[in-house]
Amino acid sequence: MQTTQRMGLIMLMAISIGWIPISRAKELYWLKEDLASTSDPVVVFVHQRLEGTGGHTVKNATQVRQILQESKRVLAVFQGHYHAGHYSHLDGIHYYTLKSVVDGSGAENNSYAIVEVLDDYSLVVTGYRRAEDRKLVKA
Repeated sequence: MQTTQRMGLIMLMAISIGWIPISRAKELYWLKEDLASTSDPVVVFVHQRLEGTGGHTVKNATQVRQILQESKRVLAVFQGHYHAGHYSHLDGIHYYTLKSVVDGSGAENNSYAIVEVLDDYSLVVTGYRRAEDRKLVKA
């Protein structure tokens, strides 16, 4: 007998959460309420980084991370903008920064990945070209 698992997906737009502070409080409130409204595990996608420092990171990343952590729902954040790629595990959340999708000419400079969700909600990232493989074990 096959079971069906549920998972929430959230796509954040950095313009709304800090690069250009438009409706920042409203968007953060929405994020908090959306995470509180589900009992399902959640994966978040955002172009700019939510961990790290400097020009590749959302200006109010600390506030956003706090909301994600307090929800106890977020398994992972998939992010970009930092062309070198990066991985970290902070407060029970995996932060996988995909290397630049196209950084130079030729197929060898591509970077892309497929993410598989396992029965225990661990995530397996299979990287292609320059992207790195990684297993993100549910905490």
